[in-house]
Amino acid sequence: MLETDLIRQAKEFAQSGAMQLLLDRVEKKFTEAWKSTPAAAAAERETCFHMVMAVQALRAEVELVANCITLAEHSSP
Repeated sequence: MLETDLIRQAKEFAQSGAMQLLLDRVEKKFTEAWKSTPAAAAAERETCFHMVMAVQALRAEVELVANCITLAEHSSP
């Protein structure tokens, strides 16, 4: 995929109300699960926490690409 295509599609994704709603729902689901899980269930709480962080990382990456910052500048992990 060309970088210009990726930027265009990231902009479409970022502007998609449906995708934003879905990401909000996933984030809310795991945040609620994280908050309601007993402290003793550390593995389950960790999973929920990491899922919330993954949704936030996805949002940030989409915004980064949608704002036309070149991928070469941000390709290191």
